[in-house]
Amino acid sequence: MIQLNPDKIRVVQLTPKEQKIILRHCQSMDRGMYERIRSARNGVLHLLEEECEHLRECIYVEANRATLPKVKSILGHLHNRLPATPAARVFSEEFQGYDFKSIEELNKKLQQDMDARNATPDPDMGGLSPNQVTRLVYFSWDDDRFPLRFNTQIRLSDLKHSVFFTKGGYPLNASGPYIL
Repeated sequence: MIQLNPDKIRVVQLTPKEQKIILRHCQSMDRGMYERIRSARNGVLHLLEEECEHLRECIYVEANRATLPKVKSILGHLHNRLPATPAARVFSEEFQGYDFKSIEELNKKLQQDMDARNATPDPDMGGLSPNQVTRLVYFSWDDDRFPLRFNTQIRLSDLKHSVFFTKGGYPLNASGPYIL
């Protein structure tokens, strides 16, 4: 059983056999996750989305590496039961039907897709692209890559009808100080 609650905590219930196989065969799992699975009462884990994805990736690696058919089957079934993160689901759906000849070819396609997404304006970000928002948040105002430019030569008369340029919260109609 797997549930998702509003806090993005996934409740994953492992069978005793699944617990045993994960603990025995999933070498790429970090020690903290190993201990949580080992001590999980009735096989119930409460995982954040990222932790669930980490577990899913570890299981995937070991399922592909397994030589025993029974272990491969159980890990494969468990991998398919664990939900992917929303981003992984989107990429998985978009790349359905592609026949990549190598991991390099897949990585190149992923990079192109990410570059395109990060350069596309997003209405939820005020029409800015993720790249622009990143520069707006993390770059210094005097950095050439900062997305806003300030005109130091502008005259006060050019700003008198601006809704953003005010004096003490009121439209510009007297002398400074001004708030922009």
